[in-house]
Amino acid sequence: ARRLLKLATSVMATLQAEIAHR
Repeated sequence: ARRLLKLATSVMATLQAEIAHR
């Protein structure tokens, strides 16, 4: 689960960066 959480955080950060870019 810890691994999934880290992956989710990474994905969320990427999503936020994408939104911020737009």
